[in-house]
Amino acid sequence: MKCNNCSVEAIQFEIKLEGAKNLSASQIVIDHLERREIEVIQKKDKLQMDEKALANFWTFVEIY
Repeated sequence: MKCNNCSVEAIQFEIKLEGAKNLSASQIVIDHLERREIEVIQKKDKLQMDEKALANFWTFVEIY
């Protein structure tokens, strides 16, 4: 018998933005990801994204 209770689905990451500079850049980050057709969800001071979006987010942060 096979157990399906421990199956892992897509991992979602939540990034909390703190500080005036980071909060003011949130829309720039969202626009950057959406231009690449990557879904990101904003909830107040947090961004939720999958692994693909996280890789693009990290690249953007290093450049910005």
